[in-house]
Amino acid sequence: MMFWNLPGRSLAFPVLCRVGVACLSIVLLWGLVGCQYESIRRAQLAHRDAAPEIAREELVGLLPPEAGFVGPHAVLGWLELGSADHAVGRYDASSRALLRAEAGFDSHDARAQTSVSEEAFSAITSPLSVAYRGSPTDRVMAPTLRAVNAMLAGDEAGARSALNEAAIRQQLAIEQRRSAIDAARAETRSASSDRVDVSRSVAGAMADPAFAEAFRSLDQYEPYRGFVNPFSEMLHAAFRLAVPVDGADRDRATALLRSVAGTVENRFVREALLEVDGGESAPSVHVFFATGFCPIRDEFRLDLPLFFFNDTVDYVGIAFPRLAFDDDAVGYLDLESPDALVRTEMLADMDRLMAIEFREELPTLMRRAIIATVAKTAAAYGINEATRDDETANALARIAAGLYLYSQNRADTRAWATLPKSYQYARLAAPSDGRVLVSTPDGQSVFVDVAPDSDTIVFVRSLRPGVGLRVRSVRFGSGAGGANVEEGPEKSAATLYESPTNGGVN
Repeated sequence: MMFWNLPGRSLAFPVLCRVGVACLSIVLLWGLVGCQYESIRRAQLAHRDAAPEIAREELVGLLPPEAGFVGPHAVLGWLELGSADHAVGRYDASSRALLRAEAGFDSHDARAQTSVSEEAFSAITSPLSVAYRGSPTDRVMAPTLRAVNAMLAGDEAGARSALNEAAIRQQLAIEQRRSAIDAARAETRSASSDRVDVSRSVAGAMADPAFAEAFRSLDQYEPYRGFVNPFSEMLHAAFRLAVPVDGADRDRATALLRSVAGTVENRFVREALLEVDGGESAPSVHVFFATGFCPIRDEFRLDLPLFFFNDTVDYVGIAFPRLAFDDDAVGYLDLESPDALVRTEMLADMDRLMAIEFREELPTLMRRAIIATVAKTAAAYGINEATRDDETANALARIAAGLYLYSQNRADTRAWATLPKSYQYARLAAPSDGRVLVSTPDGQSVFVDVAPDSDTIVFVRSLRPGVGLRVRSVRFGSGAGGANVEEGPEKSAATLYESPTNGGVN
């Protein structure tokens, strides 16, 4: 028997139409939003699997002609494209993409932290429908990576400008994160729904043993002093020492060195500070080693308590993000010259930076997850009540509501996922023969040409153990020179070296 011939069809049919149209509209809207993110996620995983060329192709395939990324994932798309372009040597293209991401940061900052309509839409759909605004680390690393691109392209003015921008964004990020934490705490205390005590539910969820176990690993991390990014500051110091314009550059470099030395335990930073304080300026080789990949966010489900105003407690399943740490990384570099043998030491632990940010974000994530769960459950309850007088309509409506709840029970797993696991740093005196041997504990090695009578900055990237190193050296001052090397459609002022065991990174 067809549905429209059933008794009560005049009442049930309009209800089912409204239910069906509403659920279908939400699923279709989510499909449009979700498809772009799934493509970005595939690109992230390809890059993390040591295939940045494939990652770049995936991301470029998302860009309409003469346009860019659109929708809530636009900023993340530009960050990942900037990262992929940098990895394959397209430095100017990388900087253009990163500038688009930074414009996205500023655009979002110019309006409310989260608009009422955006918050409401995310409550009935998914947190992935809220615009990705960039973490504090994103906001510092984007201009810092642009500075690296500029150095590699021979654009010293561009590098100086980008490093200044990174310093400004770092200070702004420090101020914003403090105000955001205070606002989130106040919002959580004041938040409520018609039936659920949200602030009590957040506190109860975070005290739940299952929740505590899921995030226990975050407790081991402490923030760097002042929430600074030591890599960005040390690179800025090394650059100002390498190409000083005036005495103010040396003063600024000294201040940056003092900040980094007071933040991390790295003997090469301390030695550089001692030399600068003592008025020495011997030519040096600064080596920055980026290894492995930062934590990636994945999704898992927890049954967490909702505290109702009638003093009842109901455990509901909530999809939630967590950090998955990746320890598959080369541990250090050995650097050898005729006069020295040194090993890189930790400069910036990206695991630590991102774990602290995630831990700060947890109460806000939990609040939004609880509010969204309440909204979706209430919607499903309303659908059930609206059709309860018609058994068939009720059954179909419940199926539609179930599909809606299942499809929208998603966690926000977005993050810039192709940053390194850590940045390490070492420094040695410029060798008279102009060569430094770079080697890894897994047997890779490559000779790098450096300036014998001026500063050189060497950038080394290791994606995975066994995958070839990508080594780029930038020589400054009177010892600079050397032939440019062609890399794709762009020219680089840096010299590119790769260890023999390439493993597919070209």
